[in-house]
Amino acid sequence: MKLESAASTTRWPDAVEVRARNALAVLCVFTLAAITGIVWIALQTPILPLVAPLTLVSLAVVGIALLSYLRDSGATTGALLLGITYFLVDFTLKQAGNAAASGFDAQSLMKMLMYLVLLAYASLHGARSAFHHRSTGLFLAYAVFALMSAGYSTTRVLALGGGLALLGTALTAATMATWTDRELQRAWIVLFVLAGAILVGSLALYIVAPGFAVATHVAGEGRLRGLTGAPNSLGQIAAMACIGAVYTAKTSEQRALRALAVIGFLLSTGMLLLTGSRTALLGLGASLLLPALMRGAAGLTVLAIVMAGSLVVVAYPDLIHASIAAIAAVFSRTGHAAEIMTFTGRIEIWRACVAIWWAAPWFGYGLGSPRTVIPEAWSFRWGGSTGSAHNFLLESLLSFGVVGTALLLAFIAALSWTTLRNWSQAQGAGRWLPWAALSALLFALTNGLMEKSFAGMLGPNTVVLALVCGTGAALQRRAGAADPRGG
Repeated sequence: MKLESAASTTRWPDAVEVRARNALAVLCVFTLAAITGIVWIALQTPILPLVAPLTLVSLAVVGIALLSYLRDSGATTGALLLGITYFLVDFTLKQAGNAAASGFDAQSLMKMLMYLVLLAYASLHGARSAFHHRSTGLFLAYAVFALMSAGYSTTRVLALGGGLALLGTALTAATMATWTDRELQRAWIVLFVLAGAILVGSLALYIVAPGFAVATHVAGEGRLRGLTGAPNSLGQIAAMACIGAVYTAKTSEQRALRALAVIGFLLSTGMLLLTGSRTALLGLGASLLLPALMRGAAGLTVLAIVMAGSLVVVAYPDLIHASIAAIAAVFSRTGHAAEIMTFTGRIEIWRACVAIWWAAPWFGYGLGSPRTVIPEAWSFRWGGSTGSAHNFLLESLLSFGVVGTALLLAFIAALSWTTLRNWSQAQGAGRWLPWAALSALLFALTNGLMEKSFAGMLGPNTVVLALVCGTGAALQRRAGAADPRGG
């Protein structure tokens, strides 16, 4: 399972490459013409009767040229599209409010166009191979169910966009199953680089406009949200940047890049602390620690000690109170143990979510619905609410009920099996790509205990799971598993 050399990387046939370049040239020219026409129309120029038809023709040519380019494009385009989706999904230039669903604006339109481009690429390359592996097939089934739920969602426009984004992400994972190790590695590096770009941009915003970069409607004071809508979202991205820094330090042959990775890890850790996202911090610890503990006698010994300590705490309940007091002194924002015991008020949210879900247990309220159904049914004492269940399972149950959640859990189970199998079989330098996939999966699952993470609407961790899924399917395909559908 060693990384393939550059010489073994498949090169486009000359005719395909020429078609792709020609389509890209046409795309660029007519996109400029379409944008110019849209501006003229917006300014209501006197030549509007002439401009409008030319603009419509330009937009049609743009669509045809884009599809032609995507058809002939390779894995590099897919990696860039998936990375840009990761960058945009939680990107916002709006001041975040309490909880409610946001309206449709220019920013939402930009994201929707990006999701459609991703869906077009993935449909052209991954539709036929989606069910060749169990994990990619289940991911696609979950995405299709999510898209269908837009028909009864309480936020239908939002659900339609989110469903198309999920569908494009799932099909991209299926496309990745045909990529080489070098192409997979490139996709991970693109995601890590764009995660770092979000952090650098957030840090610059924090320096230039701290009043905008700091969240004002979340628990805790002075928490950095940067270019995302919430500190917990920026915390997820900072954690992935930390994993990326470790991956780069272990795989790069250049000393300068390894030194840059160390600096990046320190910067990402600092940004994570500024977000105040304890869930992301604990998830990062689990993603880095558990893989090390799961191999070798030393790791098993540590796990045994932890389990023995847990039994002691159960046998002597008085130790629980002392432990909670010690934890509160470190993690509680108020210094009170009650904050830890209620998980910063999440227990109240979870109780409300269970009651809401019980009214529509089988199919839920549709994709995106938690943004509206939770605020309508629950609020804290000062009148505010939340648009998230703060737990991936409850977020899924509210959105898709038991039926859709069963698809999600089946996908997670298949993905976990494939990822663990690839990681346990990897040797030498080839073990770091499976390690990145395992660490990212562990982070997403740990983060999902206290956040919606990858459930419901598309989020950064959903894109990460697509990378994990596609990587696992590709590695299993090359490993020549006895069961070709076992991926």
